[in-house]
Amino acid sequence: MKKHKMWVSACLAILVLMIGFGIKKHKEESKIVVFEKRAAIEVKENSREIKEIKITEFNESPAAVKNIDYDIIETSGRTVKGNSIKMGNFGSESKNGLIGGKTETKVNVTYTNGKKEIIR
Repeated sequence: MKKHKMWVSACLAILVLMIGFGIKKHKEESKIVVFEKRAAIEVKENSREIKEIKITEFNESPAAVKNIDYDIIETSGRTVKGNSIKMGNFGSESKNGLIGGKTETKVNVTYTNGKKEIIR
């Protein structure tokens, strides 16, 4: 009977650890999506004729600078790959070959976790 209780306790402890790890991972993923969405809005506000933004990579440096790489599909169908935006306490900086202005229409965004959203 004591062995049975020990196994049940061990299984419950493992289950609690797995759930805790899953919650932590979900929270971290949610934070990344928040930064990726902010980057997509920034790109939409500073570039025109954008139909779709695909976030391809997210990196964070020790200095709390987030580097977000993305590809664009313009309304004309042209794909502009290899864009990057840096976000940090100083604001954001983006250097790429996109058309300056503002996209007034809805934009489809795909995040690094595969989630898709339409930003207005």
